[in-house]
Amino acid sequence: MELRKKIKKDALVSLRNSWGKATAILLFICGVHLLFLLLEQFFGSFLHIDFLSGGGKLDLYRGTLEVRTPFVLMAALFALISFIVTVPLHYGATKWYLRQVSGDSPALSTIFDCFHSIRRFFRSLLLKLAIGVRVLGVGVLAYLPSFAIFVGIRYMGGYESPGAVIARLLMIPLLCLISLAAALFVFGFSLRYFLAGYLFVSSHKSVSECLKLSVRGMKGNIQLTLSVYLSFVPWLLLVPLLVPFLFINPYMQASLAIYAKYLMTKLERNS
Repeated sequence: MELRKKIKKDALVSLRNSWGKATAILLFICGVHLLFLLLEQFFGSFLHIDFLSGGGKLDLYRGTLEVRTPFVLMAALFALISFIVTVPLHYGATKWYLRQVSGDSPALSTIFDCFHSIRRFFRSLLLKLAIGVRVLGVGVLAYLPSFAIFVGIRYMGGYESPGAVIARLLMIPLLCLISLAAALFVFGFSLRYFLAGYLFVSSHKSVSECLKLSVRGMKGNIQLTLSVYLSFVPWLLLVPLLVPFLFINPYMQASLAIYAKYLMTKLERNS
């Protein structure tokens, strides 16, 4: 509790006289994401490709799913381009916050750090992919019970007997509960790699080294890290309001950077 309070207090202090820069970084990155969404809409309209474009049907259990091939291909293309451009920017923002909370006065151009070197650029993408694949794999396994219950609910939907109705009513809250538990488990697993990005931007370590050191540094700290994230939930509930979001995001990013710095110092001391 005391550590969380100190982290948040230090975060506010570190951002003193730098809120403008932090807000500019946030707006710029959000603007890049928005630009790709608008470009996707523009090209979709220009090429007459939309969600209702022709495609095929994918047979599912007790139903079909419309597959809009042109729309899916275009969405996948823009998602890939957005990933290639925005991932290095996010790591650049991570470096800016890490330097800011360390007492430096980094320039806004720090967010383009990963673009200064082709090797650095591709390593940033590889790191994000490596983390994403690991989390996705665990996520698929974690949600298998939820999928099985969902299939059971759909199966019971074909029967109108009192027993089937009661079974569906019992299985729906069970599905919600197990899905929530799976989400928490996957999020907790993803926290194993919480330090990877900070280690990457603060050194010239390889992707594998960043991942291994992150897992080692987070050992025994998952619960504390989860509590740090959960402490921002009341603030995140205000995210739908634009103005608070311009305060909440920099505040949260600075707090996480301070916490990451604390864990990295602890990791270095124990090495």
